[in-house]
Amino acid sequence: MAEAIAEFWQANPDNQVVVIVGRGHVIYGDGVPDRVARRLPQSLQQRIVLMGTVAEGDGTSQPRPGDFFWRHELERPAHRNSPQPAT
Repeated sequence: MAEAIAEFWQANPDNQVVVIVGRGHVIYGDGVPDRVARRLPQSLQQRIVLMGTVAEGDGTSQPRPGDFFWRHELERPAHRNSPQPAT
C-alpha cells in the first residue's frame, strides 16, 4: 500500500492524497505513513486522524498514535421490537 501511495504521489506531486485505513495500519511507527515517508522526500507532510481514540495516549511511553483525534459517540440502533415513534 505504501509503495502504491508513494508512486502515485511521485507521478502527481501537485495532488493531495487521502488514504483511509484501519488503526493498525497507522500507529506507532511501522504503519503506512512511516513506510510512505521512507519512500518520499523530506518535504512530504502527513497527518494521522484517529476516530474514537483517547487523545492522551495509552499510558505507556509510546508517543501519541495520531496527530488529531476525532471523538464521537455511536448511537445504538433501536431494537427491532421497540415501539417506533408516531409519524
